[in-house]
Amino acid sequence: YAFPIDKGIKRNYSSNFFYQNIEENILFRYNRVEGLFLGFQSPSKYFWNEERKLDLFGSVGYGFGEHKWGYQVGISQQFGYTNKLFEIGIERHNFTESDDKWLVGNLENSLSAIFAKNDYQDYYGRNGYSAWIGLYFKQTLADAQLKLAYTKDDYKSISNNVNWSMFRSNKIFRGNPAIYPGVIRSILLTFDLHNLSKNNPKHGGSSLSISTEFAGKAIKGDYSFNRYILDFRHYQPIGRYDNINLHFRISTSDGLLPAQRLFELGG
Repeated sequence: YAFPIDKGIKRNYSSNFFYQNIEENILFRYNRVEGLFLGFQSPSKYFWNEERKLDLFGSVGYGFGEHKWGYQVGISQQFGYTNKLFEIGIERHNFTESDDKWLVGNLENSLSAIFAKNDYQDYYGRNGYSAWIGLYFKQTLADAQLKLAYTKDDYKSISNNVNWSMFRSNKIFRGNPAIYPGVIRSILLTFDLHNLSKNNPKHGGSSLSISTEFAGKAIKGDYSFNRYILDFRHYQPIGRYDNINLHFRISTSDGLLPAQRLFELGG
């Protein structure tokens, strides 16, 4: 990681490069599609000032309600030293995904589904791969990542598979909405910038994420659109245990967006 986990502020969730999301090694979640999902993962890493530059990462788990294994495996090679890294990589995946994790995290959503029978995320099947080149920079209290990637994914709709919760047994989970099935091939350009507070780096700082996605039939996909997202978060400590956290997000697009790429408010 660009910073040790115990000093890092919460990063923006990346639906494009989900293998960069900082999570625990043990995967646990519960939702109306997968049911109970248990697995393990080894997140991707940054090798600042280390001789070892080859990174093997991935995750595997089983959804007991869906009766399906989900996995993601990748390899990358990093070049450089001190505060600059250049990376090339490729990964393969097949799992149940949600585009709503920037609205509500897995743990919060799982607890809500288990105890209150409210599942706030929507899901779809995603099967494909991506390849990228990246340039990373690091300073004492800041880091930045610039990436150019090619992705190919085959999407499909999935339905509810479980209706259990600890309480509210008479309530039924809302249905999981259908998406537009088919193959999306796209070119992604992303820029991420993180800056920690000098006074309290563990609890304060800013996170900026800019992504552009270009999908078109020129690269043999089923859909043609352009999509742009800017996401900014600021964490301002006001005491030893208290923060004021701000979140600003703006998105726009052109072309016909499939359902799994539509913008929604909430969270």
